[in-house]
Amino acid sequence: MQKSPKVYKLSIFTSVLPVSEGHWIVYNSFTDKFMVVRRCGELNPRQLPAIPELRENLIAAGAIVKNDVDENLMLRERLNSITDNDRCFQLHVNPTLGCNFRCWYCYEQHDGMPMMDNATLQALFCLVENKLGEMKGMKELSLSFFGGEPLLGYDRIVRPLIEFCSVECGRRGVELRVHFTTNGFLLNSARVEYLARYKATFQITLDGDRHTHDTVRFTSGGKGSYDTIMRNITKLADAGCHVIMRINYTAANLASVRCIPDDMRNMAEESRKNIRVDLQRVWQDSSGAGDELADEIESLADRFTECGLAVSDHALWNNSLSPCYADYRHQMLINYNGDVFKCTARDFSEANSLGRLTPSGEIKWKKNMPEDYLTLKLSRPECRECRIAPLCGSGCCQKNRETPADCGCMLGYTEQAKDERILKRFERAFVIPALEAR
Repeated sequence: MQKSPKVYKLSIFTSVLPVSEGHWIVYNSFTDKFMVVRRCGELNPRQLPAIPELRENLIAAGAIVKNDVDENLMLRERLNSITDNDRCFQLHVNPTLGCNFRCWYCYEQHDGMPMMDNATLQALFCLVENKLGEMKGMKELSLSFFGGEPLLGYDRIVRPLIEFCSVECGRRGVELRVHFTTNGFLLNSARVEYLARYKATFQITLDGDRHTHDTVRFTSGGKGSYDTIMRNITKLADAGCHVIMRINYTAANLASVRCIPDDMRNMAEESRKNIRVDLQRVWQDSSGAGDELADEIESLADRFTECGLAVSDHALWNNSLSPCYADYRHQMLINYNGDVFKCTARDFSEANSLGRLTPSGEIKWKKNMPEDYLTLKLSRPECRECRIAPLCGSGCCQKNRETPADCGCMLGYTEQAKDERILKRFERAFVIPALEAR
């Protein structure tokens, strides 16, 4: 092979993997493009090829780039163009941290049932008014309720806030989107009918089949919740509301998850189209390595698909194009007491807060916040040199904030794990569709 002109270099985001005795896969994670290259003698795709046609194809795929290209800057600019977008303001609200359940893996403290008071609710109204006035490019207000269990505050907080936002957004031609992360137990026909008017979407969690779920999620009186939650999921889907049915699994409860599709077979086919299943491992579960469960998870996904339900495919992640919600500049979470956060998946203690909501609807940020929080991505040397950084997005800002600087890859990816992730992506994007088309 002749030496390639010095004007080009192999992209730092390019991986070259053998897939057979006769072929390599060349993949660039920034462009998300694959090439299959025939192996010929000692031809090594890691070297820049002299064959003009092959070289042009590799350039088009982003696998090789000009020497003067700053690829980290390209990735940073891509992330910023998405996370700094002012077309949408994402407001997460915790009406309360109280909950009607006591799940063993919950990271929150549920001491008492403190509810957002009227003064904080009025400050929220002011915040929404301020943002609608300040963000001239705003086309969408995303209002998400979290907690605790947000439906505990349905009458006092949820409905008044939705109705206020609806009126104010309507006056300015801004679209309002409403979302709930809820255990689903406190829904009923009247609430479903009301929330369906706003095309509200939901994430509702199950913890296995009826028996297994009811040993984890039960009311203070010891009553199981599975049947009630499943009925409410059906009501939402029948009303046209989209539901992410998040199934929390552990190595111990995986077998029980297989029974859930059987409980949904009587649901109307049109209603099933409104449900997406998301299989998520409980993070405290350390029994068995994740890859040991991969085949079982894939088998479970097939069972839900056969039942006519969509299943989230985490092999096709691309976190530089779809970052975590908390990585967006125009996003914040207001706790019931007025403390301000970004991430919803952490303990809502005052020590973890980034600021405070004032009565006038302004945010009094702690020193250097939120800028210090938002600029953490791609700050680690390991991330700036990583060939799959555009896929993982350098992790989320919260994870970057909490992880020691000298820990290596904070997501724990070895080079072998990166290869496996790329090959799984290739399989999902090309191999499986080709087989299904036969």
